[in-house]
Amino acid sequence: MTLPTIVSRRSGLFYGSQPGGLPFIQDVQTRTGNVFFVMTGGTDSAGYGLHPDAPFATVDFAIGQCKASQGDVIYVMPGYTETITAAAGWAVDVAGISIIGLGVGKTKPTITFGTATTTDINVTVDNILIKNFRFVNNIDSLVNFLDLDGEWFYGEDLDFVTSSTKEALGFINLATTKDNFVFRRCTALQPTDPAGTDGAVDTGFLFFIDTENILVEECWLYGNFETAMFHNRTTKGLNFWVKNSFGVQLLSGAEPFQLVADCEGGCFGGQFSTPAEIAATEATLVGTIGDKFFISPTTGFGNDGAAGGQGGVIVATAS
Repeated sequence: MTLPTIVSRRSGLFYGSQPGGLPFIQDVQTRTGNVFFVMTGGTDSAGYGLHPDAPFATVDFAIGQCKASQGDVIYVMPGYTETITAAAGWAVDVAGISIIGLGVGKTKPTITFGTATTTDINVTVDNILIKNFRFVNNIDSLVNFLDLDGEWFYGEDLDFVTSSTKEALGFINLATTKDNFVFRRCTALQPTDPAGTDGAVDTGFLFFIDTENILVEECWLYGNFETAMFHNRTTKGLNFWVKNSFGVQLLSGAEPFQLVADCEGGCFGGQFSTPAEIAATEATLVGTIGDKFFISPTTGFGNDGAAGGQGGVIVATAS
């Protein structure tokens, strides 16, 4: 039997042949768009990228091969490494695509940010998923890892990693007035104090001004985050929710939350602590919020235990 030649840019996740030449496809999902593959040692050229055995070499090149709003997917293979060195090192400018890393732990694709403090991944379009990557900082005072200028962005299973003398002032920046963001199962580690200014623009794990509809779910943050882990500045955010997330804010004078007074939303489940603080006041345990941001009794807050200690707290200014 002679099998027909398959001419298609839409493939299963893995395509190969069994003994005897019979084809098989694994992990086939219903898609309307193209599927591309990226791996270290690949080739950024026409004719590549359609099969894991002949992948593209860089994510940014793969993005350029996608078509907007047809559901194209880029799979980045386990063990992939790339260093970006300038603003928009990834220019995610094709709407409606998914960029998915494969692997677990340190086999997740690793993107290193270096050379310029303005190095970042810049998303300028809507309806983007970036999932399962390690983002590692290699420059002191990085402005942020993700600069999100589009709406309906989903970030899942992303690990943000800094080190001593190579801290980040901010991690994720949401453009003013842009809406609809979801962050799930993300982690951030920053062992030492960044050389930033408390309350400054673009500081904190998540920074936003006048943004609506944000969900942070099952995230884990540990270390020194300038100003606050969650920093809403100047103009209130609306419908901002933190669900079942955990954080240890090591930076003295910084808190889990620093929000505009009328920021609406809430925090439920999880645990946040500020071990560098002694006072058991709302400002040191929680930060600055207002009466439209609700703290569920299921959320725990604590300091070093010397004067008020561990356990849950219902914030006085929130109903």
